[in-house]
Amino acid sequence: MKKHLPFKVKGLKRLAIIAGFGLSTPLCAHSQGATYYIDGYHGGVWGHYPDWNTRFMVDMLKKHPYWNINLEIEPETWDRAAKVDSAAYREFKSMISGPGYTGRIEYVNPSYAQSYLFNIDGESIIRQFAYGMKMLRKDFPGITFSSYSSEEPCFTSALPEILTSFGIKYASLKNPNTCFGGYTLAHGGELVSLEGPDGSRILTVPRYANEKLLPGSTWQTIAWNNSPQYIQSSFEAGIKHPVGMTLQDAGWKGGPFQGGGNEPTAKNKYVTWRQYFDAVKSDPAPVWKVSQEDVLVSLVWGSQVTQRIAQQVRAAENKLIGAEKVVALMDLYKPHPWPQAKLDSAWRTLLLSQHHDCWIVLYNGKPGNTWADKVVSWTNNSNSISDSLVNNALNQKTQSGITVYNAQLHSRQEPVEVNIPAEFANKQISIVDPNGKKIASQIITDSTHQHKILFDADVAAFGFAKFRIVQQNSIAVKTGAKIEKLQNGAYRLETDLYKLIISSAHGGRITSLYDKQLQKEFVDRHDTLGFNTLRGNFYQDGGLKKSDQSPAEIKIIENGPVRVKVQVSGTIDNTPWTQTIALSEHQRPIDIDLSINWQHNVGIGEDTPPGTYDWKNYHKTFYDDSKKLLTVF
Repeated sequence: MKKHLPFKVKGLKRLAIIAGFGLSTPLCAHSQGATYYIDGYHGGVWGHYPDWNTRFMVDMLKKHPYWNINLEIEPETWDRAAKVDSAAYREFKSMISGPGYTGRIEYVNPSYAQSYLFNIDGESIIRQFAYGMKMLRKDFPGITFSSYSSEEPCFTSALPEILTSFGIKYASLKNPNTCFGGYTLAHGGELVSLEGPDGSRILTVPRYANEKLLPGSTWQTIAWNNSPQYIQSSFEAGIKHPVGMTLQDAGWKGGPFQGGGNEPTAKNKYVTWRQYFDAVKSDPAPVWKVSQEDVLVSLVWGSQVTQRIAQQVRAAENKLIGAEKVVALMDLYKPHPWPQAKLDSAWRTLLLSQHHDCWIVLYNGKPGNTWADKVVSWTNNSNSISDSLVNNALNQKTQSGITVYNAQLHSRQEPVEVNIPAEFANKQISIVDPNGKKIASQIITDSTHQHKILFDADVAAFGFAKFRIVQQNSIAVKTGAKIEKLQNGAYRLETDLYKLIISSAHGGRITSLYDKQLQKEFVDRHDTLGFNTLRGNFYQDGGLKKSDQSPAEIKIIENGPVRVKVQVSGTIDNTPWTQTIALSEHQRPIDIDLSINWQHNVGIGEDTPPGTYDWKNYHKTFYDDSKKLLTVF
């Protein structure tokens, strides 16, 4: 994320920084122990990395022999750096492991696209590090990765397991200069043994319990510049070796951020994270069993577009992982050249779509080329490659033959839908398994009016099953999913697992959801909020509005025996909405899709009078979900 310092310093001149931070005298007055500072650079070719930046780092490292830096630079950056300034690139390359500079540069975030991590799939997190480290080893042979740190809140509870699996020994949970996206829960102590859900542990610097937000700021903590307040409070908290941190944006021209050095008489030492841990680790650190709830995050720039990006990224993740498994599965039965180049291309664009800037400054850029636009382009490439790989792997020879693949490590019995081939158009058809036995199926029509056949496929773990379309009457099923209209006008949807009743008189409210296996009713009959109702504070139109304040129309879309689906249409504050609810045999998930046809821009949530919003306030209306438009369950 492109940041700006909260004061005007032309060129970040050293004297101005020293005066602004007030570091010289106060730090030397403490005798409790050494104080440390993590400096370096954050950014890259996709975020921000001027062509002169490589030369600048080389020159500053030569000029300031006391300066050690930590790098969080996107791995793709170095391909461009080698082209635009090959001499600087070669010098920097030699500095990472060459004589005289050994240990002064540490790569602390080798992930491919500096993803937030808390908002992506676990396999994506692994690939972020695998692809990133592979590319960095190409540019910097012999490079080692010892510590993980980031300028943005790129954290997840899975860090201990994933980092240690890549040989990384240390981690930091600090991001004191870029808290707009969030931060981790504060924790007492200088070091902790961070334990993930699987029991893996990694030695970690937490955000100290005394590390508060800077007064008047919602995006910096007091650790960003090793202020006297921060150092003193750290000593008082029993932290003997306090460490502050700012990874400067690539493109800042000030050199050493604090303006001072770690000459023998100075207390404020510039260190890499590796140097810090090696210097201060001693007694066993207390164990902190971290959970995802301890990653306190905030994606603030528009919930609608953020949700859309999340859907695009997760859909591409699921499709690519499934495609990779199908290709591997097919290779067992019919060996073929492994499509590594195509998989690499698909993973590259998926990883780029997970870049933190896609989520925090998603409208930055020229129209048509914002981060949100890039996500569409990147995920489209990943999806296209995934589809082509699956289609090539399947290579169906006949239109009537259907092969269903299960890429999961457990057996699955789920509904599958396929287009009806032209040869069977307007004919009585059914589905048979490899033994010629008919299985339950039904004819459906999708949103594009394409006719399909839906059937119940039972497939073994990490395997496949073959089915055929035949010209026969579909199997007569005495049982199965079904819908019944009740005398009071409500509709009852029933499968082997559920009975669900929807009231048209109460705006599509679900009045009963009974689980047959658990023998449990999930709807509180005395609840006044309304199960599956829309609710929000329409502050420009009288306050609280609910969808069950007006009746809804219910239309049967599918009526078994494999799946049942209804369309519910209603209004909330005169705004029309449409919802589909679908239940399938043997399936615990209930599929619900909601579309709202906004007629104009509607204010919903906590009322904020124009001109009163202040980004420095800790309380912000978009953090309070209670008055937003919600679906109540």
